[in-house]
This record gives sequence, structure tokens and C-alpha cells, in this order.
Amino acid sequence: MSGIRLEQVYQDTYTHIPNRFIDEYMTVANGDFVKVYLYLLRISSDHNADCSVCGIADHCNYTENDVLRALCYWEKAGLLVLGYDDQHCLSDISLVYPSPANSHTAARHDLQHEPDTEDSSGSLGTAYQAEQTGPSAEASPDSQITSFRLPESSRRVYSPNEVSQFQKNPAVSELFFVIETYLKRPLNSSETNTVLYWLEGLDFMPDLIIYLVEYCISKGHSSLRYMDKVALNWKDEGITCADEARQYSAEHSKAYYAVMKAFGITGRSLTDEEALYIQRWTEEYGFELSLILEACRRTIAVTHQPSFAYAQAILSGWHKNGVHNIKDVQSLDELHAKDKKKTPSQGSGAHGSKFNNFHQRDYDYDKLEQMLLNTTVK
Repeated sequence: MSGIRLEQVYQDTYTHIPNRFIDEYMTVANGDFVKVYLYLLRISSDHNADCSVCGIADHCNYTENDVLRALCYWEKAGLLVLGYDDQHCLSDISLVYPSPANSHTAARHDLQHEPDTEDSSGSLGTAYQAEQTGPSAEASPDSQITSFRLPESSRRVYSPNEVSQFQKNPAVSELFFVIETYLKRPLNSSETNTVLYWLEGLDFMPDLIIYLVEYCISKGHSSLRYMDKVALNWKDEGITCADEARQYSAEHSKAYYAVMKAFGITGRSLTDEEALYIQRWTEEYGFELSLILEACRRTIAVTHQPSFAYAQAILSGWHKNGVHNIKDVQSLDELHAKDKKKTPSQGSGAHGSKFNNFHQRDYDYDKLEQMLLNTTVK
């Protein structure tokens, strides 16, 4: 295949990018981290640019936590030196010229180092190496045909030595540090096993797990049991990276906040149980948002207060009746109205209605009452 001629036909200011960064560092880094680093190069020569975590986040369309993770990554890679003030707030970012290839190769080997015990080696090393080396290292399609998940009761329990071996991997060590920072406490042994299950059992990349924790905490759920349910759902939905999770959670958040608004819930987040109701409506039932909001409207009209259980009863009935959209609901309402007209009202005569064409009971209630009074409890 012949080469492609590249010609520049415009004049503009330039940002100098070291070739060593492109050849060695960029190829093994997360794409989001690369964008942050390139923007730092851009604003390093522009004194009018907003060089703040918030400004960088706004420009790159990331969260501030995304930017901070990128800065920590590049500091570990040796491309940045971060400075902090007396209040431990980030105050300085110093760009460092990329180190020679031999030192970076050693650093890259450390990043891709897998646990050296046979028991603890496995999909974690493979998954992390695939992230670092790009598409060429992805698993073949055949290896992705069958996927399964262990029940929680039969998940592997890691020994303290195995956990220690995993944490020798810098990526895993950083992952646990970030999670504990979010939770503001250390993980117990059960929670540690859960995180390792996400890595090995679900083949989640570290950046996807970090986003999982960040997403759940932003919704007011700091329980790892809740996070585990979200992780299992993401696995079922085929989510493999943080970008896919962001898109999926954005769609789910739309339903989340729409239901809160429809129910008039303000000043608090939804409980785990309430959030699971919405998850059932959107994922298990596959209902569009207009149907869910119609059920919420009918719930308020009857109960005059938010009731997820009442809305569940409505939506469950619609699901059993094969309802897919508002038109199906209208058709179901019309059938219900016709059936109601056929049903005789209370107090109407027995004649002229097929529902009364049966032999009426002729109990002797006085005799039944006397029998009840004469009955003794043994």
C-alpha cells in the first residue's frame, strides 16, 4: 500500500509535543489521560488559559475526578510533578520532559507486571495488558462467545497472601487507593473480594471500576453490595469500558431524575429499593420513559403521594398484558372500560344479566349463628 502524502495548508500557533511521548507513553496510556496531557501542553504556553482542575475538566468534558486521576497517572509516569499548598490542595503542575526509552520501558514493565503466584494470576493481568497495549491485544471473538457469572455464594475467596500479590500490581494498588478515598475508609476483607471479583470474574478494567464507584457514590449509594448489583447489570449489558458505562448511566439517570420529578421527590436521593424499581422498569420490562411517567402520574392521582409499590403494580400489569407504548395503554383502558360497562352495578336486579343466572344461596343465617354460638373451643 502506497504512502499517504500529508500537506499543511494553514498557518496557526503550535503546541510542541515530544516525539518520545508519542512513540512510548501515548501508546500505553488511557485515551482520556492522553487528552488531559495534550491540553496541559497547550495551555502551558498560554498565560491567559484557565489552568485549574475545573477549567481542564470543562474543556475536556470530564469530571474533576477524571482530571485528577489523569494528573496522578502522568505523575507516576514521570511526566508531571504536582505541588500542593499548606491545605493539601493542588497548586502547581510542572511538566517534565519524557525520560529516555530504557527507563520508560522498565516503568511500563512494572505497570504490566502480573501477580507471580499461579493461583492469583489470571484474567486480571490479561485485561490490564489489553488496555495498555491497544486493540491488537484484545481477545479473539471466539473467546467472547460464552460469558457466565459465578453466584455470589460461590465466588472465590482470596487469601491475604493472594490479595497482597494482587496489590503488587501498581494499577490494582491505585484502584484500591481510589476506592478507599471515595469511601473515606479502608475496605474490609469481603469488600476486597468483591473488587477482585470485578477485576477477575467480570473482566472489568480498573478505570471502569473507578467510574463504577464514582457513579454509585454520586447517586448517594456507598454500599459495595449496591455497587456489585450495578456491576453485574453492566456486565449483562455488555459494558466493557468507562465510556460505554457513562453513556449507559446517562440514559439511566434520565429515567432516575424524571421519576423523582414526577413523584415530586426533592431534597434526597432515592433509596436502593426505589432505584432498583426504576432499574426493573427500564431494563427488565424495557419500558420507554413515557410509559413509566404515565404510571407515576396515575399513582399520584390515586394515592396523592409517591408510591413505587403502586407504580410497580401498574407497570407489572402492563408488562403482563404486552404493553409497549402509550397507544397500547389507551387500548387496554378502552377494553377495561367496556368490561366495566358489562358488569352490573351493586343493587341492580338479578334479571337481564348473565352474571345472575345461577342458583342463589339460601342459607339459614339464624341457624348458622346458633351453631356458631354452641361451638366450644377444644
